[in-house]
Amino acid sequence: MTDLPKEYLKLNNSLENHMGSILNKKTIPLYDMMSYHMNFQNDQPRILGLLCLFTHLALEGKYETALNFASSIEFVNNFIEIHDDVQSGQPQRNKRDTLWWKWGPAQAINAGDGMHALARLSILNIKNNPNINQTKTFEALKLLDNATIKTCESRYSELEYQERIDITYPEYIDNISNKGSALFECALSLGAVLSNNLHNLENNIQELARSISLSIKMKKDISQIWTDSSSEDQNYALNKTKLIPVIIALENESVSYKRMIGEIYFKRVLEKDDLNNLRKILDELNIKKRSYNILNKSSENAIKIIENESIIQPKNKPLLLDLIKWIVN
Repeated sequence: MTDLPKEYLKLNNSLENHMGSILNKKTIPLYDMMSYHMNFQNDQPRILGLLCLFTHLALEGKYETALNFASSIEFVNNFIEIHDDVQSGQPQRNKRDTLWWKWGPAQAINAGDGMHALARLSILNIKNNPNINQTKTFEALKLLDNATIKTCESRYSELEYQERIDITYPEYIDNISNKGSALFECALSLGAVLSNNLHNLENNIQELARSISLSIKMKKDISQIWTDSSSEDQNYALNKTKLIPVIIALENESVSYKRMIGEIYFKRVLEKDDLNNLRKILDELNIKKRSYNILNKSSENAIKIIENESIIQPKNKPLLLDLIKWIVN
């Protein structure tokens, strides 16, 4: 598995097998489409599911009880990915044809919606488990649905921002922190709700999720501008999705620079040369250094939250801590 420490392979494989068994129980081709998108056993770390499992492991010393909850957050994430691909017209994801590209937008949307239903059923279909009562089931469903609607709100804002250059940095970061981090917060919370520790950890989970989300987003955005991204990655920027380094420039720089950036984003279609021109503008403004400062602070904060959390079992804290470090670094 790509860069994933060996000690996490067992849990990742257990989660993959669990989700695969849910889909394999069905016989119509719709579930083959879902399995195709999930791309099982192909070096794909299930970050959200692992966050759920390792949070529960750190609190309870075991992970098996959380497999259904971890599956539910992964199904929601894949439901959102499928819809994102249709929305953006993305022909490939992870160097494979996207679901809509192979089967068409209508069937892709159908498969995505079905996966959302499976996410809820993964929570509801837990039977004969004394550790999961009706109260925990209801709380888990509430967490999942809140995360889904917040993610939809975040996607709405992202689309709205595409045609705007008057976005403030606090406004944009608030969208990432409060909505873009929703799936990470849900994954961590689902692991905690099983151990009856969600109330005690809620504030730290929110802050941790925001730091993880900002770190991942900033790493991706820096890569779009300053490293040799693949054509698949560049489609993200060419779709006029606003990048955090661009928001920093729009917030702090002169009208003349804002006008130059605006001329790029107001074009109907962006091309690779536009990204090169955007990079030149940001380099003139020393935005790269400021971007890395934000990335480093958010990553350090995520690690610090786990290091200082007293509720986590000391013997299991290193496992969750190392996972967080792997995600944000």
